Amino acid sequence: MIFFGREDGHLDKSQTDYLEKLLIGLFRQTDLKLDNVNSGNTSYIDKTSKIKAQNIWDIVLEIMEGVANIQIFEGYKAENEPFEGTDAARAKAVIELPDGVNISGNSFRENQCKLFQYLLAHPTYKVMVENYVLNGKATSGHCLGTEPNYLPDGQAYTVKLKDGIFLYTHYSTMARRKAIQKFADSVGLDLNILWD
Repeated sequence: MIFFGREDGHLDKSQTDYLEKLLIGLFRQTDLKLDNVNSGNTSYIDKTSKIKAQNIWDIVLEIMEGVANIQIFEGYKAENEPFEGTDAARAKAVIELPDGVNISGNSFRENQCKLFQYLLAHPTYKVMVENYVLNGKATSGHCLGTEPNYLPDGQAYTVKLKDGIFLYTHYSTMARRKAIQKFADSVGLDLNILWD
């Protein structure tokens, strides 16, 4: 990821230093291997410039995750790996279940996947999920289906949760939240989506 400064003051050195430090900190919270041991440059940054830099970051992240479907903070995880929770204090995204269990992830997409993996592994919730599964392709309108869904170029819109159950994951952050809430409302599951 590269941010270029601008001479017209719309993105100056203090803002690029802030973005660099922010990114390094976020990458350190993942399971990705980092080659750069630098902790980032530090320049004095006033409150207004910091807010502008944070706004730029929010826009870039929304475009990457919501439009381009690029998840830069996710490492590769094989489909058959078992569910593992992450430290909720470090997590970017947390979904709280009525039994007090917190499902967390370093990205909204990872959090969505881990939620459904947990629900399928839990006897109380498994039936809810299985009853919600649509016979056919999982879509943006109905997030669970019995068949995968693909872009014309072959890239998957879905991830396989288990044999015969696919989760649609090609959403913007706002649409992903709505899809999770729609599922929860449909099956009568009272959950809290605690996303930054």
